[in-house]
Amino acid sequence: MYNSGLSSAPNSARVHYYVGLYKVKPDYLETLPENQRDAAFNDGVSHLQQSTELYPYFTDAWTQLGIASYRVKNYPEALKYYDEAIKLNPYDPVVLNNSGSVYFDMQNYNEALKRYQQAVKYKPDYADAYMNIGSCYGVGGL
Repeated sequence: MYNSGLSSAPNSARVHYYVGLYKVKPDYLETLPENQRDAAFNDGVSHLQQSTELYPYFTDAWTQLGIASYRVKNYPEALKYYDEAIKLNPYDPVVLNNSGSVYFDMQNYNEALKRYQQAVKYKPDYADAYMNIGSCYGVGGL
């Protein structure tokens, strides 16, 4: 299905996005033999990057690149991608929360707390962000 989309619309940011999104998902990667997973993941990341090259304002693609990088614990890359998404939409509570989680895992609890607080500022009922704020105070000792 996706290969036909790539052949018929090789310059479509959306097609590259969906191919990349599919290939970086853990559910898909787990269906592959272990020796093929890294290559498939990297190919997915490449397609997501291609989607941002074709359409630099593609916030969802930047966000998915951040998620993919976070999953493999490449925190500097995850922050780079999340920051691009935040530049495009500084009011997105999910991206703010996700970037806070990167800072949290890097043990930068002050910056994590700032991101989580921004997330609840824009979505006051965001339970995950409130839980993460509590973790900053509990684990981070703030």
